[in-house]
Amino acid sequence: SNTYIYIVQQKIKRILDLSIAFLGLIFIMPAFSLISIAILLDSPGPIFQKTCRIGKGFKPFYMYKFRTMYVDSEELVNELLSEAEKQKNTHSKICILRKDPSTTRLGKFLRTYSLENLPQLINVLIGDMSFVGPIPLVIEEKNLISKLYRKRFNVLPGMTGAWQIDRLSNYTFEELCKLELLYVSQWNLFLDLRIILMTIPKILFKQL
Repeated sequence: SNTYIYIVQQKIKRILDLSIAFLGLIFIMPAFSLISIAILLDSPGPIFQKTCRIGKGFKPFYMYKFRTMYVDSEELVNELLSEAEKQKNTHSKICILRKDPSTTRLGKFLRTYSLENLPQLINVLIGDMSFVGPIPLVIEEKNLISKLYRKRFNVLPGMTGAWQIDRLSNYTFEELCKLELLYVSQWNLFLDLRIILMTIPKILFKQL
């Protein structure tokens, strides 16, 4: 039956997630260590940043990333904007926002190639996330999801997904929910493989 096939595919997916995440962490350990050291040398603060996200079955979890922002980033931006406001310099305010002074020098490089997401392999390994799935929403966004779209929480959130491939910035929140509901409804292993294969060139060619 379709239910049996779905359950088997889900088990295979979890085995693949575990295997690839475990081997991936071993393989990238040298790069992982170098990035960690570079973050400490680039700016004071922790190596990782963690944010509380909503997982499968509405279970909250901490999602890990390499830190790409200054520890006092919000205060820094507000201070610069306040100074520009005092000088009544609108152009300066626009430049400040475009340059995003809250991001560290290394952080800009990591974001360009999506390297800041590598620690999410730990989330995959412990079962909070999958390689492919709906976008991991922050706690505050939980109440924005209508009952119609809550089926998205029946599966693990992903490091990548249809939301990444189809240009997240082009979607309203409701359109994003519809896209993810479509993914969950039509899910199979081949769909995940297709999404992964489409993600790789976008990272390599800086299109994410």
